[in-house]
Amino acid sequence: MSSLSFIPPAVYILSSSYQRARKRIRAAKRRELKIKEAGTVLVHVGVVFIILGSVYSTLFASEFSASVATMDEIYPIEGTPYSVRIANFKHYANFSKETLMVPSITIEEFHDKYAPGENETYAVRGTVKDAYDLGGVALLRLADRENELWVATNKLNVISGSEVVAEGYIMQGFTTASLNMSFDYLMFSGDIRPMRRIISATQEAEIEVYSGGQLIARGITKVIEYPQSDVKRVMIDRGPLRDIYVIFTGISEGEVPLTVKIIPLINYLWLGILLLVTGIIAIILYDPKYGVMKC
Repeated sequence: MSSLSFIPPAVYILSSSYQRARKRIRAAKRRELKIKEAGTVLVHVGVVFIILGSVYSTLFASEFSASVATMDEIYPIEGTPYSVRIANFKHYANFSKETLMVPSITIEEFHDKYAPGENETYAVRGTVKDAYDLGGVALLRLADRENELWVATNKLNVISGSEVVAEGYIMQGFTTASLNMSFDYLMFSGDIRPMRRIISATQEAEIEVYSGGQLIARGITKVIEYPQSDVKRVMIDRGPLRDIYVIFTGISEGEVPLTVKIIPLINYLWLGILLLVTGIIAIILYDPKYGVMKC
């Protein structure tokens, strides 16, 4: 059955409801009867909108997936006219007030203690000021007052602003081509431990959705990670003809996985429910014989 087959009966019901409203509301002499007749029309119109919204939002809803690795680039979704762009990304956390006791030294103490050529591991504490994802490896800048230490690690979920202890060995004369940076020495660490307990960690992405090169939706989606569970906040961009949903499930292997859902005419369903409920209330309250409101 074609989706267009719903249009003729919908037009007929709307037209009949309009003609009924004109005749009966004009003919009614009592105010409560006029309100009741208007409520009857709202019920009919509401049912039409509910059917149209339900049918079209179900038949023509579309869902696409994309995994975006870089910011500020428009990423086309294969096989569709749509594309997405990460306009901004944040990773932040709420920490407890108490500091965990982790054996370590300050960055200043490390600089005083380190001697080139030594094959020794160090446990150094500091605050993560910058974090760069190099694709499977994260590069962190730890700072402690005026001192700093760069750390390479396979821990990709380290949060900027957190106080951590990095334990590892030192490599001299290291260069990274992707960031065009060179280091006199760099710590390689597979053990990054937070000094404060994380209450919750939030990954927040500002997403733009394009169709044929034109911006059609923009908003924020996020994942809030708690010790026992995760909470996902969906981006919703509402419009008169369609709603656009973007679902983000958290960074995976250095990429941002997104699910884009486009649901047409869903607002017709909500409008229909509102009209239906309003009409029923009007009929119940203002029925001349059984209503509870007497004018």
